[in-house]
Amino acid sequence: MLSSFSSLAPDAKIWIYYAVNPLSSIQKQQLEPIFNNFCSSWTAHNQNLHAAWKWEGSHFLILAVDEAEAGASGCSIDKSVALLKDIYSSIGINFLDRNFVPYQNPEGETHFVKLAEIKQKTEQGILNENTLLFNTWATKKQDFESNSLIKLSETWAKRYINAVIH
Repeated sequence: MLSSFSSLAPDAKIWIYYAVNPLSSIQKQQLEPIFNNFCSSWTAHNQNLHAAWKWEGSHFLILAVDEAEAGASGCSIDKSVALLKDIYSSIGINFLDRNFVPYQNPEGETHFVKLAEIKQKTEQGILNENTLLFNTWATKKQDFESNSLIKLSETWAKRYINAVIH
């Protein structure tokens, strides 16, 4: 059952996906009915899920389920991933490439760094302990809303800062 994102409970389960290339307004409009239809019919064990989705900027897609009445299951999560794979196959927009880390530069722009290049970018000074990473690992709506950006020094990537210092 399609719900509005804002109406979901703060502890609603979320999945954050991103496209490295920014989405145009035309691409977003093309995808809106696809996500509306998906969330309207998304089920787990034959129970309708109270689901929603939203864009966050021009790169991020957030899918959400309010699990108060019915929780997402492995099969229902697989359905969402299959949808994103279909979108990539048919339209060429890839929301599943996890080889990049999204961050915000000092000017507030969204950029992406390859996982394999984080250490190099810290050595070059492009990334540092104060670089803001997008919190794509948040699992609850309230966690993302209160901490959508987290300092690199407070994330799993801090080991790269320590490697540069030592």
